[in-house]
Amino acid sequence: MSNITGITLEMCQVKLKMYLDAEEKVLLGQAYNIDGKEVTRADLGMIQKGIEIWSNRCRKYGNPEDVGMTIENVRPGRH
Repeated sequence: MSNITGITLEMCQVKLKMYLDAEEKVLLGQAYNIDGKEVTRADLGMIQKGIEIWSNRCRKYGNPEDVGMTIENVRPGRH
């Protein structure tokens, strides 16, 4: 199912898997110390934020009731 942005559930699932795989690699030790300074090959916080983003998108685009539009920040007033 595609939406107004062109993102599909399948695309979300692929991206989410990539972020989950990256998180696992980082958690398994892709960080090390050089002269007392920790060096990482990836930013775990950024990866976890990506997991959150793509998890939410998978939920959104996996919902058959979703029509592909979200309206936010509506203010009452004159038209």
